[in-house]
Amino acid sequence: MITVIGAGLSGLSAAYHLGSGHFVMEREAEVGGLCRSVATKGYVFDLAPHIFFTGDQYVKDLIGSLLQGNLVRQARRAYIYLEGTYVEYPFEVNLYGLPRETIEECLSGFKERSETQPRNFLEWINSTFGSGIARHYMVPYNEKVWKTPSTGWMSTGSRAGSLPLA
Repeated sequence: MITVIGAGLSGLSAAYHLGSGHFVMEREAEVGGLCRSVATKGYVFDLAPHIFFTGDQYVKDLIGSLLQGNLVRQARRAYIYLEGTYVEYPFEVNLYGLPRETIEECLSGFKERSETQPRNFLEWINSTFGSGIARHYMVPYNEKVWKTPSTGWMSTGSRAGSLPLA
């Protein structure tokens, strides 16, 4: 018997593709992981801002057939509140309205970003977006969404683990 730990999208996908001979364990009262909503006092809140996004046609077709029409599609209209202003999503291309120093730090960090091969997620953020966008948005955002104090958790090579943010 194969045990699948967690009934989020990955766990449910693993169970589905295993077919039979598995047992799914989930600590929450309902399945879905971060791709679920919670109703509180008449309001519905999504646990994760990117509830579900894929460009893969197989995944789109599979989700559509499994949910049998129980899927809500909504155009994105998202903003990030930072330094006293609302910045339209995606942050990295909508810096207008932020303090001049923040904009300059984000732009200079982008221009001066390293072209070395990243070994983990934190290094990928810095090499893709630069240190300013990393510091002001990408690092705090990912730490909030993934509920972990470090973005060094995802290794792309042999050196896994946390890296200092400074």
